[in-house]
Amino acid sequence: MQAILTNPKEFTKLVQIIGLFDSSFNVKCTKQGWSIFCLSSSHSEIVTIELPLAYFASYSYTSTTEAIRLGLNVNMISSVLKSTQATDQLHVCAKDNSDSLSLVIEGAEQQLTYEIKLIDIQKDELTIPDLDSNIVFSLKSATLKSFKTNICDYTGESLSFEPTSESLVLKSNSAHGSVTSTICPGDRMSFVSFNDPEPVTLGAKSITIASKIADIAPNCTISWTNDTPVKVHTELGGGLGSICMWFAPLIVD
Repeated sequence: MQAILTNPKEFTKLVQIIGLFDSSFNVKCTKQGWSIFCLSSSHSEIVTIELPLAYFASYSYTSTTEAIRLGLNVNMISSVLKSTQATDQLHVCAKDNSDSLSLVIEGAEQQLTYEIKLIDIQKDELTIPDLDSNIVFSLKSATLKSFKTNICDYTGESLSFEPTSESLVLKSNSAHGSVTSTICPGDRMSFVSFNDPEPVTLGAKSITIASKIADIAPNCTISWTNDTPVKVHTELGGGLGSICMWFAPLIVD
């Protein structure tokens, strides 16, 4: 498998987001591109990333196996990627039954070649079924980030989403105070579908992770089916790839 990425900074940010879920992850390479699945150590958050052929400047898969799995350590790959510049090209090469990955950072005046040892990650990839959502709303990523900075950072507690047909009401309570925010449909937020959604509550950690969407895309969608995890989704590379996060809602004891 040989792949060339022309947006190494975006890929670096993706790896940093994955690191919020777990310290290691698998990249599944196939003829269709890359798929990344990572389940948090608490088993309450999941992230999936799809990078199809169109996402890459060049992609070649000649392996006789159905898939090549690359087990990577977040800190190790991040230490390599931090040296990339926005104008660099990132070359990734992996061979069948190899215990290492070749990563080349090619710039206008310098080329760096890294051989990275792969790790064996024994984790099952969960199948996430398609469900009819009770609510889907689009949101400016900066607005999602403000949920963390303006609300959760103040209370240090969970955040409840209470949608109505006319607005989205956010509430967070703590021993020292509370915050309530009401967002009406407009440029910042708009309902895509609305079908008797029930309120959900996410932990402060989940909101912190979800807010990282603002680092990679200007817009996102949030959706849920009643009594199931909340989905946060955005497109990558101008619609050429995607990242989805699922967060288990908090339940009342």
